[in-house]
Amino acid sequence: MTNQKYKNLTLREFDAAAEKFDDSDPSVYNLCRKDYPDLLEELLKEPCQDVLDCGCGTGAMLVMFRDACPAKQYTGKERYGINKFSFVLSKV
Repeated sequence: MTNQKYKNLTLREFDAAAEKFDDSDPSVYNLCRKDYPDLLEELLKEPCQDVLDCGCGTGAMLVMFRDACPAKQYTGKERYGINKFSFVLSKV
């Protein structure tokens, strides 16, 4: 398989998974959500004011973090497929 064909296949697979990311599908992406509370616990220990999530997918984890710690600024970056974007969740 050429590099371009592999890249195209990867983008198609990512797009298909991203469409189901926040639903109840028992995919690896949704199984990772069980780790969000542990990650939040670690974030609460950090004195930082800015949080960057590279590969944020739909940004669901950053929204949870912002709701729990509104004084920090959150930035999400996603570079593949339909979720190719950058966003900032401002301090509340």
